[in-house]
Amino acid sequence: HESPFQRHTEYTPCMDTTDFVIFLIAVFLGSYLQGITGFALGIIVMAIMAVATTIPVAPLAAAISLLALFNVLVALPGQHRDIDWRLFLGLTIGQIPGILVGLWLLDFLSSSAVEILELILGIFIVAGSLTLALRSRMQAERSRGFTASIAGFFGGLAGGMFAASGPVTGWYAYRQPMSVSVIRSSLLAGLLVTTLCRTTLVAFDGQITTEILFLVGLAVPVVALGTMLARRYRRVLSESQMRRFAFGFLCVVGCWIIGAQTVKLVSG
Repeated sequence: HESPFQRHTEYTPCMDTTDFVIFLIAVFLGSYLQGITGFALGIIVMAIMAVATTIPVAPLAAAISLLALFNVLVALPGQHRDIDWRLFLGLTIGQIPGILVGLWLLDFLSSSAVEILELILGIFIVAGSLTLALRSRMQAERSRGFTASIAGFFGGLAGGMFAASGPVTGWYAYRQPMSVSVIRSSLLAGLLVTTLCRTTLVAFDGQITTEILFLVGLAVPVVALGTMLARRYRRVLSESQMRRFAFGFLCVVGCWIIGAQTVKLVSG
């Protein structure tokens, strides 16, 4: 019996020099932004690679999960005292089943409808960038506990498919009446759990190949550099400037993906 994830091992990310340089640049930008906000590595890398390369989503998501895990291990020490455990637990409870459903959808669409999967990726990037670029007014009171689990489930769904749960969980968390440091630390702690969960599942089913591990190993120093720079130079740009730049860029990239995949579907 063949594991559903083992069908993706043939799609190892064989990059030429240009693809590899683009990947490292994307990883650096994603690591830096994640160190500032508590999320963003997955969606930044996925967005840039979807436009600039032809690497399939499934192995790319596996590599991103490993890099995100390393990013959290570098970024979280010293910030654990700021974790809001109620927010962390609420999001995590929802994200774990969401990841399972997202991985199933990734397997199904990667096997039968790659164009639709990439179209969903484009829509997800645009929706995520718009919800995060628009400055949501902070709520006067905290949302009820079960709403965090609902947000966590949809974040886990995106995390399972694209290793990018941040636009959903980040949008929810940044609406809560908490300090940025508490939100950032809580999101990083949640990401630690969910990336471990996703990585364990795909590794158990044979999706993490030697090529992916090699690629991740080469990118780890870039993740460390981006994360450490974020910890040291968080105020180079204001929070609002960084948000506008990052998510404005993502919106343009997402629209490009949607346009390209729509043309493929119509012409095909």
